[in-house]
Formats: sequence, structure tokens, C-alpha cells
Amino acid sequence: MLDNLPGMAYRRRNDSTLSIEYVSPGCKSLTGYVPGDLLKGDFYGSLVHPDDVEGVWDQLQTARTPSIEYEIDYRLVDVRGET
Repeated sequence: MLDNLPGMAYRRRNDSTLSIEYVSPGCKSLTGYVPGDLLKGDFYGSLVHPDDVEGVWDQLQTARTPSIEYEIDYRLVDVRGET
């Protein structure tokens, strides 16, 4: 099912580098990187636009409260360096 998802789905750790444990194949069309690239340590976190990192972290910490729905919009820098 996730192979057919437009965009990408991912599962991340709750660490300040935004490292991820799983990412769907749709990451290639969104970022230009294949899943194996994004699973390397803090690599995914380095794709988050520098102006958005602090806000993403703050929102993710707030979202850890049980039963709170959340949506986060943030910019990524792709393989070509474009936002």
C-alpha cells in the first residue's frame, strides 16, 4: 500500500536530528533520494530547511501528547539543493 502512496510516509525517532526508521519509496519523487539514503543517521533531518528545524521540533514535541491530532508543514531541500 505504501509503495503506491503519492509523496512519502515515514516513521522517525524522537531525537533532535529527526532521524528516521522507515521511509516509503515515494521519497525519491519528493526529495530525489532513495530510501536507503534517508535512513542514514541524521540525514533526513539535514534535508529540513534550516529556518524550519526549530519549529518542526517544537511541533513534534507537542504532538507527543496522547490523542492530539497534528499536521506539520515544512520545507525540504532536495537532492538538487532546491526547496
